[in-house]
Amino acid sequence: MVNAVSFGQRETNNENSIDSTDPIKGEIIMDKEFNPAIKLLLVEDDEDFRSSLWARLVKRNIEVFEAVSAEEGLNKIKEINFDIVVSDIKLQGMDGMEFLAKVKEINNSMPVILLTGYASLESARKAVKLKASDYILKPLDNIEDLLNPINSSVQSYKLLKENKNLLNELEIKISELEKSRLKLGEQNSNLEKKNIALEEGVVRIETEKDKLKNNVITNIEDILLPIIDKLEKKEGSNKQIKSIKQCLEEISVLLKGKITEKNARLSLREIELCNVIKNGLTNKEISILFNITLETVEKHRKNIRHKLGIKSKSINLNSYLQQ
Repeated sequence: MVNAVSFGQRETNNENSIDSTDPIKGEIIMDKEFNPAIKLLLVEDDEDFRSSLWARLVKRNIEVFEAVSAEEGLNKIKEINFDIVVSDIKLQGMDGMEFLAKVKEINNSMPVILLTGYASLESARKAVKLKASDYILKPLDNIEDLLNPINSSVQSYKLLKENKNLLNELEIKISELEKSRLKLGEQNSNLEKKNIALEEGVVRIETEKDKLKNNVITNIEDILLPIIDKLEKKEGSNKQIKSIKQCLEEISVLLKGKITEKNARLSLREIELCNVIKNGLTNKEISILFNITLETVEKHRKNIRHKLGIKSKSINLNSYLQQ
């Protein structure tokens, strides 16, 4: 009895040999090299029919594995990834219909073609209900009657497996994208936390700046100006003292935010110079007061006239500032 086939070779009970002809038609079966396109399980307990069908299938580049019973066929299905199963309906022990149901429990997509020598409407309906790929009458005088459904069923099965593999790959990609999205979300969350911390740091800096400004304002208004007032009363009217007083007052105003649009374009030193110029101090007096050269005073005056928009106008800077 023959139980297994490997790469088109078939063992017999008497000795190991390679069938080189179709037992029915005497056709040459295979060369030594074998590259099967389809892996098929043939479940058939009729030795003569099984041998004949094996030879005809192997000749057509199909790798055939044999089983003489449904139970043996189920064991092989659990061990080997077949592309298709061809089974007789009438088997000893478990019949072909029960075998078909068991195969579908193992792999619902596996194509199974049923063969029968005794067709009936009832068995055909049952085969359809159990999702058999085809239902073919023996003895298969024309092998194409079996080859055509084998090829079409295997093609559909392989496409289905390929689609499943692609779907699995897609699910893996989706899973990876979801992990990347979660990681990106974590990174965004960390970045938001850092931004919040940065904003809090900026607020603290601004608070410290305001505190420092308030301290300077307090020192000017509560300490320096009262001292200058006392000095002014003691020394009498003095341009330099008056100019210093006005500079301090201007600084206090600036720190409080009370600044004009034009003054916003001037530097702090230029604002100080504007105050003393407005109070009538000469370039020499300004030079002594600020400990700078006369050239530097002239340069500051030109920059001030330029920023105030009177560079090319015959307007006295002192008069303009007074206005």
